[in-house]
Amino acid sequence: MTNTLGTWMRSALAMALALGPGCARRETRVVAAAGTAGSTSASSTATGPTFTATLTAREPGGAARSVFDAGQTAELAIELLNRTASDQTLVFPTGQTFELVATSGGQVAWRYSAGRAFPQVITRITVPAGGRHELSGSWPMVDARGLPMAAGDYDVEASLVHVAGPAVPALVPVRLTVRAAPAGLSTELALLDSAGLPAASAAAGDPLTARLRVSNRGGAPLKVQVPTATHSWDAWLTDAAGARVWQASATWGAPGAGGSYDLAPGATREFTESLRAPGAAGRYALQGVAAGAPAPAAGSLTVTAPARGLTLGLEVADAAGLPTSSFPLGAPVHVALRVTNTGAAPETLEWGTPLRETIQVQDVAGALVWDPRFGLTITPPPPGFVIRETLQPGRSLVFNAVWDQSRSSTRQAVAPGPYQATGRLNGRAVSGTPIPTATPVPFRIVVAPPPPPAAGFTARLAVLDAVGQPAAAFRTGEAVRVELAITNWSPAPAVLTAPDGCGLAATSIGSGATTVRDAMAGRMCTMALVDVRFAPGETKTFRFDWDQRNDAGQAVAAGPYEARARVRTVFGSASVAAPLPAPFTIGAVPVKPANTLRISGVATNNGIVASRIGFDVGVVGFPKSRVEVTPSARDTPAVTARALAAQLGRSFLGTVTVLPGGDAELRVGPGPLVLLAGPVEVANARSNDPGQSIRVQ
Repeated sequence: MTNTLGTWMRSALAMALALGPGCARRETRVVAAAGTAGSTSASSTATGPTFTATLTAREPGGAARSVFDAGQTAELAIELLNRTASDQTLVFPTGQTFELVATSGGQVAWRYSAGRAFPQVITRITVPAGGRHELSGSWPMVDARGLPMAAGDYDVEASLVHVAGPAVPALVPVRLTVRAAPAGLSTELALLDSAGLPAASAAAGDPLTARLRVSNRGGAPLKVQVPTATHSWDAWLTDAAGARVWQASATWGAPGAGGSYDLAPGATREFTESLRAPGAAGRYALQGVAAGAPAPAAGSLTVTAPARGLTLGLEVADAAGLPTSSFPLGAPVHVALRVTNTGAAPETLEWGTPLRETIQVQDVAGALVWDPRFGLTITPPPPGFVIRETLQPGRSLVFNAVWDQSRSSTRQAVAPGPYQATGRLNGRAVSGTPIPTATPVPFRIVVAPPPPPAAGFTARLAVLDAVGQPAAAFRTGEAVRVELAITNWSPAPAVLTAPDGCGLAATSIGSGATTVRDAMAGRMCTMALVDVRFAPGETKTFRFDWDQRNDAGQAVAAGPYEARARVRTVFGSASVAAPLPAPFTIGAVPVKPANTLRISGVATNNGIVASRIGFDVGVVGFPKSRVEVTPSARDTPAVTARALAAQLGRSFLGTVTVLPGGDAELRVGPGPLVLLAGPVEVANARSNDPGQSIRVQ
C-alpha cells in the first residue's frame, strides 16, 4: 500500500531525478491487513510479480523456532527472492531498510528502530536476477524500557521502508510465544571497576567488567535452557539518545549450539565481559538479558572527563639499537626522544614550527657539545603554519638523532669522559595537557679495547660464579669456576696439538708466589699427541671448578687469590701467549641482611640481550642475570618471586631456587633464565609471608 513520504515530499523532484525516469515511488509493508491473525509457524511466505518474500524467526544463527524463553534473543530475517530475469533495485531514504514491530492485544510491545540511529544517506539494495537478499534484526525479548517481555503471544510484523522500486508482497505476521522464566530464577547486572568493586561512575577509558549473575533463589534444582552456547546472555550500554555505544556480544562471532545448565538451590552462574568506559562524558544506561531467565534491572554509569597524561623520556642506544651507558671512542651514539600518551583519551600535539624537537649532547656542567641543527639557517615558516599529530592512548611518538662524537662548534672529535643527552618538545598539546621535561640521560665515552689480531690464537681467562656470571669476590666455601677461552682469529682452520690426553689447558690457583691448587695435580694422562681443531673464528672453552681446597684437600684461608693458566702445546705446534691472571678474593663478600636480593650485571642468553636505562628496564626475549638471595632461618630452599618489567607492563611468575652459598636463579616455565627487574617481591614459598619483600637496588 502507498504511504505518505512526510518530509521527503519536499525533495521528491530531486530524488526522482536522481533515481532516473520511470521509477515509481512507493513504500511496501510486508504485513497482512489489520486484524489478520499471525502465522503459528516460525515463518511466513508470500509471492508477488517481482519478489517472493519470507519472514522467519530463528535462534541467532540457528534454526527457525516460534517459542522462546524469557531473556532469549530472536533473530527476525526477511529474505527476498527475485523472480524476474533482470536485476531489481530498492531505494531507501536513510540507512534503515526495514522495520520490525511486535504487538500483543493490539498494543505495540517492541519496535526495532526505537532508540537506534541510522545513517542519513540514500541506500540502494540490488537483488540480482534469480538471486536472494536477506535483511535481519534481533529482538532480545525486552520492551522499549529494557524490561523483559511478559509471557504470552506476540505478532511480529515486518516492513520494507523503501521509497522506490518494485512492490514486495504482503506477509502474514509471525506469531512468537514467550515462555515465562522458571520460578525462583533471579538475575543481577552490574559494572565492576579494576578492583572488582561495583562501579556507578568511571573516568572515560577506564577498564570495567560487565557481570551478569543468574541465581536460583528457590528450594528446588532448576535447569536453565540456553538457545546458543555463546549468546546465552548479553549486556549493553546506551547513551542519552538511546544509541548503543557498547554491547557484550558485539565481538563474540557466530553462536554455537545451545543446551542447558543446572542451578542447585542457592547456586549462581556468572557471565562477564571486559570493556572500557565510553570516551564521551555523560550518563549511560546499562541493560542486559539472560537466556531462560528474567531480564535484570537496568543500571547506570556516569562517565567523567577522560584522564589525560603525557610523558617525555630520553633513551641512549648503540648502533644495534641496544640501550647502553658506555660507548667506545668514535662509535655513533643514538638518542631517542619519546613522547607517550599515558592517558585514556587521544591527545593532539601541535607545532607552529618544523623544528618539532630539540635533542642535544652536553657535558656534565651543562655546556653544549653537540646540536644537529648547530649553524643551520632556519627559514621562518609561513603565517598559519601548523603541524598536528594525534596520539591514541598508550601510543608514542619518537624523534631520533645520531651523534658522531664530534663538537658542533669545531667538528672535532670529543675526548673520552662523561656526557649527557638532553631533549625537549617544541610543541604543545591542544587539550592543554602539560608536557613534562625530559630527564637528562648520562653516559660515558670510553677508550675501546684494542681489536683482536687478524690471525693467530689468543687466550682469555675468566673467573665465574656458580650461575656463570663474572665475579671478583666469593664467600668461603663457595664454588669458583675458572674458564680458559682459546680463540682462532685466523680466516682459515687451524690446529693446536696438546702433548697428551690431558688437553690444552693447564689451570691453577695461586696466592702470591705460591701455587695453591694445580688442576693437573694427580691426573693420569694418555701419552699420545692430541690435535685440537679450530674453525675460523671459533672459540673453545676449558673449564676448571675449584672447591676452595688446596692440593692436599684442605680448605684455603680467606684472602686474595688469582687464577692462572697456560696453553699446553708441543714443539712445532702454534704457540699461544699465556692469558693474564684473573684476580679474585675469598671471604670478602659482606654478610647481607636476610631476604635481600641483588642484580649483578646483565648477560646474554642464546644471543638475546637485556639492558637497563635508569629505572626503566628494557627486556627483549628472556635474558639471564645473576641473583643473590640470603635466606633467613625460616626460609625454605625455594622461594617464589614476581618480577615486574616496567616497559613491558607484564608480570613474570617463576621460582627462585637458592643455590649453595646463597646464590639463586629465576626460571619462568621451561624457558631460560629471566632478568629480575625492580620492583621485585620475594616471599617464602611455604608460608607466603607478605612481610618478606624487597626492592632491587
